[in-house]
Amino acid sequence: MLHGLALAGLAATLHGDARSAMLSDGWEGLAAALLIALPLLLSAALSVRRQLQAEAPAPGDWTLAGSLGLVAGLAVLALSLLYVMPADRAALAWPWLGLAALWAGLRLGHPVLVLAGMALQVAAAAGLLWFGAPLWSDTDLNAHWGPLVLTLTGLLAGDLVRRPTRRPLALASGAAPQWAAVAWSLAWWSQLLPPVGWRLLLQHDALAAGPAAWAGWVLLSSIAVVLLAHWRRWQVLGQASALTLPAWVLCALTGPATDGLPPSAHWGWAVWPLALAWHLLLLRRQRDWWSRPVLQWLHLLGFWLFLLLAAREVQLAMAGLGEAGSAWGQLGWMLVPVAVIAALSRPALLSRWPLAEHRDTYLVAACAPLAVYLLLWVWHANLGPGDAAPLPYLPLLNPLEIAQGLVLLALPFWRRALPDTVSRQMPRPALTAALGLSGFAIYTGMVLRTCHHWAGVDWRLVALFDSTLTQAALSVAWSIVGVALMLAGHRRVVRSVWMVGAALLGVVVVKLFLVELADRGSLYRIVSFIVVGVLLLLVGYFAPVPPRQRDTGETA
Repeated sequence: MLHGLALAGLAATLHGDARSAMLSDGWEGLAAALLIALPLLLSAALSVRRQLQAEAPAPGDWTLAGSLGLVAGLAVLALSLLYVMPADRAALAWPWLGLAALWAGLRLGHPVLVLAGMALQVAAAAGLLWFGAPLWSDTDLNAHWGPLVLTLTGLLAGDLVRRPTRRPLALASGAAPQWAAVAWSLAWWSQLLPPVGWRLLLQHDALAAGPAAWAGWVLLSSIAVVLLAHWRRWQVLGQASALTLPAWVLCALTGPATDGLPPSAHWGWAVWPLALAWHLLLLRRQRDWWSRPVLQWLHLLGFWLFLLLAAREVQLAMAGLGEAGSAWGQLGWMLVPVAVIAALSRPALLSRWPLAEHRDTYLVAACAPLAVYLLLWVWHANLGPGDAAPLPYLPLLNPLEIAQGLVLLALPFWRRALPDTVSRQMPRPALTAALGLSGFAIYTGMVLRTCHHWAGVDWRLVALFDSTLTQAALSVAWSIVGVALMLAGHRRVVRSVWMVGAALLGVVVVKLFLVELADRGSLYRIVSFIVVGVLLLLVGYFAPVPPRQRDTGETA
């Protein structure tokens, strides 16, 4: 009752101060508050003296009066600082007081003290945000002290929680309190130097370099987290280093890419290679902290992040080559993916880390979408005229068709490098048909582009269809492919290949009668009929249909 009267009397004397301190009375008020707070804490300690002497008291052994006394004493101690300093300055001391309460609560097994320590951390954050200068202020250079104090005390609190104690508490056991402390610390850590860097960049009119600076900040922060986790052998803090990749993704999304600039712009050329090197080192270190499924996702996310950064860099670099509308710009969309998928298929790399340890992740989960994308790129690029300006157009020796050929060469190597379990599940005829159709589409596009560049046929569907030269060239070109397939099927005794060639020749014959025959008196029509007829006679003599029995046994 006496303590309650003292608290009521103290509360009645509280008045705001228009000067620097939050409350009036200054040092006299501080002395009065201390004279009330210290007896409160001493009374609480005396009331639980027997419980303190016990080896492992049960939570119910703590008296309500003692718990209320502890909370009231801590509250008066924290508020007493407002007599001599503003709220934002007092909030810098509250986290340390809360850390002391947390340490005492964990050592004594007192849940109220633990909760009071956490509450003081939250109160300090609220005081800094409400009464302190804005964290992203462009004038106040001292706004970083609050995030620094909250980061340090949060990490120390998490380190205290994870240590084994003689009087364990269910409230502070498990990984959840550690994750809460780590998340709290990293959240305030993210508000420490970025605002300072933003102010410096603003002063030097260099805000465009901000994303590269944030990526470098994430890199240094990740290194610090890993070193601290290794020093303290703190698994939860080490696991938190996995947030490095999502943070880099945010930096990449808000970086020069949104302004149409390459990732290497504004010091990105120095930051992102270092980020890639640290990413590989971090993946090795995280094997001690994360299970294999989580590691697979980290490998996959890192693969796509740096692949897209490199692809964006090359795409913007190639866009400036050649004249406007040339095929050089299209190469930027495939050079990096085809180089990556070809490199990952090399046996020398497959035997090294990380491919040796996560082969399915890279070759299947990462490269399968790349393979589909490259096939789609082949078909999309085939719709263009393939201008090689300033170089002249040469069939098969122009940048577009060379790139398409590289794609069709890289995909079989990738399919051959797949793990046996995946390779057996992948339908080989479907892949062969997709590659064959893509090759045939490239071949047809080459014929059309040759007519466009060498004969001056306009690159429009109607103009190409109405051109007798183009129709005759297609008939001859398709007939050559059909004959080649029938000869290959006959020699290898593969009936399915022979049938595909025969079907293509049938299409050519139907096309001759429906399209070319309508063009009376044209020299190209006569040439196409003669060439196709001669080829039909030759294939009928040299490559008859192979026997069904041999083909069935081989395909089985």
